[in-house]
Amino acid sequence: MNKTESIKRPIDHSRVYLHMIFYLPIVGSMIYMTIRMGLGLAEGFLILFLCVVYLIIPSYLYLRHRNNENDKLNQAIDEMMALLEKNEADLKDDFALVSSYKEVKQLADLLTSMQLVLEEKNKQLNEEKDRYNLLYTDMVEQSVNYETNELWIERIIENSYDGLMITDSSGKVIRCNQALMDLFEIPKERMNIYDHCYEIFTTKDKACDGCNNPYILKTGIKQNRLIDFKGRIIDQLTIPVYDDQNNINAFIKTYRDVTQQKNLEFKVNRSTKMEAIGRLTSGISHDFNNILQVILGYSDLVHYHLEKSEQHDLVAKVKNIREAAYKAEGLIRKLMIFSKMDRVHKEILSINTSVEEIGHMLERIIGEKISLKLELDHQVEDILADKTQMEQIIVNLCVNAKDAIGEQGEIKIKTYNVMKKSGQFVCLEVTDNGVGIHEHVQNKIFEPFFTTKDLGQGTGLGLATVLGIVESHGGTIELDSKVGRGTTFKILFPNQKTRLVMIDQHKEHHVPSSFDGLKLLLIEDDTLLMEATKTLLEKMDIHVLTAMNGHDAVNDFNRYGDSLDLVILDSILPDMDGLKVFEQIRSMNREIKVLMTTSFNDPTILEAKSVFNQLKLMQKPYTNRELIKAIAQTVYE
Repeated sequence: MNKTESIKRPIDHSRVYLHMIFYLPIVGSMIYMTIRMGLGLAEGFLILFLCVVYLIIPSYLYLRHRNNENDKLNQAIDEMMALLEKNEADLKDDFALVSSYKEVKQLADLLTSMQLVLEEKNKQLNEEKDRYNLLYTDMVEQSVNYETNELWIERIIENSYDGLMITDSSGKVIRCNQALMDLFEIPKERMNIYDHCYEIFTTKDKACDGCNNPYILKTGIKQNRLIDFKGRIIDQLTIPVYDDQNNINAFIKTYRDVTQQKNLEFKVNRSTKMEAIGRLTSGISHDFNNILQVILGYSDLVHYHLEKSEQHDLVAKVKNIREAAYKAEGLIRKLMIFSKMDRVHKEILSINTSVEEIGHMLERIIGEKISLKLELDHQVEDILADKTQMEQIIVNLCVNAKDAIGEQGEIKIKTYNVMKKSGQFVCLEVTDNGVGIHEHVQNKIFEPFFTTKDLGQGTGLGLATVLGIVESHGGTIELDSKVGRGTTFKILFPNQKTRLVMIDQHKEHHVPSSFDGLKLLLIEDDTLLMEATKTLLEKMDIHVLTAMNGHDAVNDFNRYGDSLDLVILDSILPDMDGLKVFEQIRSMNREIKVLMTTSFNDPTILEAKSVFNQLKLMQKPYTNRELIKAIAQTVYE
């Protein structure tokens, strides 16, 4: 029997016999019923025949049908076996094991299982492929970002204004920039010869003096140190770099030239010390001058009564008291000058020197497109003036001229002597070819806060300050301007001789013997000085109201301000400074005249005086005659 015959299914006759035995009880039951019913032989055979036809025959036909299906299956198996025999040379070993229908089915199941496994593996392979593509894309992006970051880091290092060096923990140089080489004047050849930082800096084979690398390796704390290199001060900052194990494996060192900064710090520190000394001195001078003022005030009163009673021997002794007080005042003045608190210091100087010394600064201020022309008369006389304030006048006028010119033009500064009826004067003339000043505003340009410039371009205090300085030096200002042609300012200062004559004339005249009907508010925190001043003023028929602090002074002015002609105000009070009191008083009456007494020339007070015409200054200590004269000038001018 061949392989095909071992697999074919034959007709199963046992099933036919089984069906026939199954139907025998039914046939027997039918025969029994026939006998019991008394039917004849012919009827019994008929019933039996019908049973056979309707029961047994269908079963036989069903079984035949099943056998036909087996035949078809056997045919299919024959075809499959034929196909297998055709490929017997290739599949001889595999099909040698197939000996039955069950084995073929098992093989088919195995192939199906293998197909499922292959599909699962293929799915996993596709997932791995997608993951690989994603990983590859990410790696490409990271590579691009790394190259970009590296490029940016390189640019940052090279474009840094500070010198930069990166070394390992032993000092071997990893990277440095051009700024470092320029800062320490390191030639490029040295970078190719040496490896370590100390070799590059000093060409020596040992660490630099004061190197802080060992300390940082020990403590892990970044360190600063200053290096003196050829007269320059270099600030070195060393920062440790840590690896994954939290160990220091590199240093980042930055180098910056801080010479100017350190020099500025030195100047600021010195200025701060001098300012502290100045504040101490100003406090002392204020109290000391108050004491001197009491001494001078009462000595003047005693001197007056002694002269009146012709006690000439005592008059000489009183003069000695006054001279001692003046010497003490001179000592305080020197101390104030030393501490820079007495900033207005008049001295004999040449106006030409002031112009020449700030000429280069003026050229930077006005710009390259505006030319500066100087026409200085070398025969010009000296004047008695404060050098700083003279320079401020020149700068303010040139800045105004620059703004009037615009982009391109010329500023001319001239000096020359002028003879007038009142004496000899020195003229400082500043001319520009700018837009000029309209005639209808020429009488307003010296008013505080008045400006022809756009909003935010000027404060309106420049010319007001110039006018205040000029008047404080006994000078005058003349203006000549036409729209489209330019502007000329002529400032006339009395020369040294004329100034002394004017001072002497001023001392001898305009000192009234009585101020009958005058009413003033005296604000002074020193009791002795207040009593001395009040006694003098009442002798001059002046009605005096007194206040010892700023709060009481403001309240008194609020009550009696409309009836007051003058306020004498001390610049330093226990609860507020004199300028604050002046502001509050002026807010209630803008026309009130104020004579402020001060022990030193505070720049803030001087600026306020130059802006507000109602405010006059009186330097302590002063004589009774000087006080009376100052009151007359303030009230009646």
